[in-house]
This record gives sequence, structure tokens and C-alpha cells, in this order.
Amino acid sequence: MLITAEIRWFWPDDASTSRLDWFVSSQRHGGPPAEPAARVDRYLVDGVQPELGIKLRGGRSGVEIKGLVDARAAVLSSPPFDGAIEIWSKWWTVDIGLDAGRTVEVEKRRWVRAFDSTGPKPVEVSELVPACYLGTAEMPARGCNVEVTRVAGPEGEVWWTMGFEAYGALSTVVEDLVAAAGVMAARRPPELSDAVCQSYPAWLGSIVDQGA
Repeated sequence: MLITAEIRWFWPDDASTSRLDWFVSSQRHGGPPAEPAARVDRYLVDGVQPELGIKLRGGRSGVEIKGLVDARAAVLSSPPFDGAIEIWSKWWTVDIGLDAGRTVEVEKRRWVRAFDSTGPKPVEVSELVPACYLGTAEMPARGCNVEVTRVAGPEGEVWWTMGFEAYGALSTVVEDLVAAAGVMAARRPPELSDAVCQSYPAWLGSIVDQGA
């Protein structure tokens, strides 16, 4: 089981690239982000509740199950990063099947900045991300991943999302997210005033309902 503290924002695609330009800027951040390979996830959508996320992750076998533990574990206030921090638990199993016909497809292209939170201050270690995805290295025991992702929804509509996901012990994940958000906020990010703070299950439920 993996415990995470998370906060995420979504906004529909537009002509502006200011947020991505800021996120990938080596000048602003002291180096480039990692760019994991694009992938397609398939989500089981439940429009009744946003507390459970079940998906087929890329080409990996098995099912990922993600459950909301606390919808308001803390409030992040590190402008422009403001909103409720959520606690989630994640499990992976190959013993449960998921009918692909009952899922919706989401294509993702991500840019990731990773922070090591094991020391007194978060340290960016984005260069480790490619090796971690290849299985030749491990991420720190405590850390926070920050991503900007271009997502193509079930009807081909394009959205963007930015999220913080801190991992480790339940007792430390919130403080690690807050610390990483403070580092990113000091790098003068663009505003997020038009973005909606919500989880992937909540976002998927809203766009599927709108298209129904």
C-alpha cells in the first residue's frame, strides 16, 4: 500500500503555454524536468462518487485501485498553489480484472519534477526519474513529485493538469507536500486562477457527465 498527500488543478486547453513554459524552464528551476514516455490509462468512471479511482495503467498488467482517505487533511496556502490537500491510499493487484469496455481512455503526456524530502529541506532530484521508470534506480523513501500533464479525454478534448503528490509515511506526507509547494512557489509560477482544484476521479466524473 502506498500513502500519498495530493493536490491537483485542471484547466481546459487554450492557446497559452505560459504554465508549461515556466515548468520546463531550466533557467527558473536550475535544470530540466523529466519527461516520462506518454501513456494511455483506462479509468472506470463512477459519476456518483469521486472517492475511488480504478484504472488500467498504461500497458501494465493488473488494476490500480486508489481510495480517498481524507478530503481535507490540510489546507495548502502557498500562492498560487492554494486548496485542500487530500490523503489517498493506492493498491495494485493482478487478481482483479477490469472490463475495458466499461472504462474511458485518457492519454497523458507528462513533465515531472521530483523532490527528495529525506533531509531538512526538499532537494530536486528530477534526474532520477528516468532511471526509476526503467527500474534501475529507486526514488527516495520520502519525496514529492510535481507534474504538469497534457491529458486528452474520452472524447478527444484536451485538458491540462498540475499536481503535487507526496509519498512516504502518513505522518510526513502533508508536510513534504507543503515544503515542495513552497519551493515551487518561490520560482515565480503563473497564476492558477482559472484552474479547478480537484482529483482525477472528480475531474473525470465532471467531464463524462457534461458529455452525456
